[in-house]
Parts: sequence; C-alpha cells; structure tokens
Amino acid sequence: MITNKRRKDTRTLIKEIFIEHPDWNARQIYDRYLILIGDANNAVTLNAVQKHIEYLKDINKQWQEKGLDNLWHLGLMEKYPAIIPEAVLHILAVQAWAKRTQHEAVTVGQAIWISRLYTCISNTELTGKRKERDAALRWLWHWSRAYAIEEKLSFIAKIPPDTTNLDTALSDFAGIEVFPDYAYFIGTKDGKMIDGPGLWAKIQKDTLEYRKGEKEAENEGTHSKEIKE
Repeated sequence: MITNKRRKDTRTLIKEIFIEHPDWNARQIYDRYLILIGDANNAVTLNAVQKHIEYLKDINKQWQEKGLDNLWHLGLMEKYPAIIPEAVLHILAVQAWAKRTQHEAVTVGQAIWISRLYTCISNTELTGKRKERDAALRWLWHWSRAYAIEEKLSFIAKIPPDTTNLDTALSDFAGIEVFPDYAYFIGTKDGKMIDGPGLWAKIQKDTLEYRKGEKEAENEGTHSKEIKE
C-alpha cells in the first residue's frame, strides 16, 4: 500500500536528486532514488518517477526564467534592483576570491544575498589584512549560497520562502558550533541535505576561522598598543 507519507517522501527525494543533478535522465534519477531508500520492494515505479520529473522540469523552467542561477556580472544591475550599488565592491571581491580559490562563480541569486548579508561584516574585516579579508569573503560566499539554495527549493516546492533556520544560525555565528544538528536543515524543509554533505561543515569552519581572525586582529591591536605605551 502506498501511503501519503510514502508519496511525500518519494517526491522529496526525487526533487532533491533532480536539483542536485538537473542533467540526469529519469533512469539515472530513479537508480539514485533506489539507492537512497535502500528497499526496492518499497519503491514507486519508474513511470511514477518520470511523471514527477516532468512536473519538476516545468517548475525548474519557470525558475530558470528568473535567471537567478546565471553567473552575475555588472551588466545585470538594472535587471536585478535587489542588488544594491553599495554592495558591488563586496560582490566583486567575493567573485575574485571564488576564482582565486577555485570555488564556483557567484550567481545572480548569490549576488542578491551578498548585498543583503555583507552588512553582517564590518568594513574592517572586508578591507583588512589578507587572511582576515579572505575569511570574511569565504563566509559571504558560503552563506549567500546557502540562502540562494533555500530560495530555490522554496520556489520549486511551491511554498513561501522561510529562512528562519538559516537566520537563527546566522544571528549566532559567534558560536555557531552550538548548532550541530542544523546541517540537516540546510536547503530543505524535511531534514535532508541536497547540496553535498560538506556545505554546513564548510560554513561552520569558515565562521570559526572568521572569529579566529577577528580575535587575532584584536590581539594584534592590543600588542601594538602595549608597544607604543
């Protein structure tokens, strides 16, 4: 018997696999689905999965028309007024950092979120010494990506965006290690990661490095003051 809960779980799994691997065909997605549920006898049919994929493709097409997954460049400023001029230098800095460190290039969706999140970091961090600046840029890259993923998932799931879990962790980034279970909430409403198992670990590491860099800068300033005195 196929219960409503089973239907929901199947739709969730297929959605997550589809978002993570949009270039996969129905057979590849179905095979991955079978691996994830670990019980072929309790699986829905390939035909059922194909139908859901067609639905997701239609929703994804609507998402792609928004252009938020496209790579960001200055020429798009007029099209996306949510990216404020005051944030441009910071977006360019994150973009340069991503290229230098071989991270994925900044998307339009990320740029929008960077323009909202950059005020969480002071200009001192963003314009300070290389190590401190890199920690801040890394922090912005990962957090903007997490928020952009959440926005996309909400759109595809046809539910109002809700970033409460991200906001909670963000507001306490000084002690982010107190959220060990939060990894299970990034990017999805039902407790499963879709952006790779290392995303939250990276955000956690980057945040702690950011705080460490902040502490080192504080100690360095104190030391300099002592020398002067």
